[in-house]
Amino acid sequence: MVNIPVKELLSLITSALTIAAFVPYVRSILKRETRPHVLSWVIWAISTTTVFAAQLASGGGVGAWPTGLSGIITFGIAILAVSAKGELDIKPVDWACLFAAGAAIALWVVNSDPLWSVIIITAVDLLGFVPTARKSYYYPRSENMTMYG
Repeated sequence: MVNIPVKELLSLITSALTIAAFVPYVRSILKRETRPHVLSWVIWAISTTTVFAAQLASGGGVGAWPTGLSGIITFGIAILAVSAKGELDIKPVDWACLFAAGAAIALWVVNSDPLWSVIIITAVDLLGFVPTARKSYYYPRSENMTMYG
């Protein structure tokens, strides 16, 4: 019997669940059933990898692995959004969300208060939804709703 420490086991389970959650979405992109908005996924990829870096810097160790994996996957989806004919019709409001998310991430990085850090990174993630929500309003069948459920 293999004796895997609890932290490593939980990290592996969480990583497996992360992959399982994203597989149907990626599959629907490849089948051209879903057209992800590139800026939403860029915002989420940047915020997720920033959180991953912060976790590592704070000694997160194996507990940070699922976050790092999620960052890699979200960057992959951003690339798929460009290469697989995702939503590239970028409106000024989408650019505003990207710039606001960038500013919020900069604030988060220099902030030392844990409560404000959580509030700021949550706001960044919410800003990422704006381009997708705008696109989905006009093209409701362009998203896989199970991913967001």
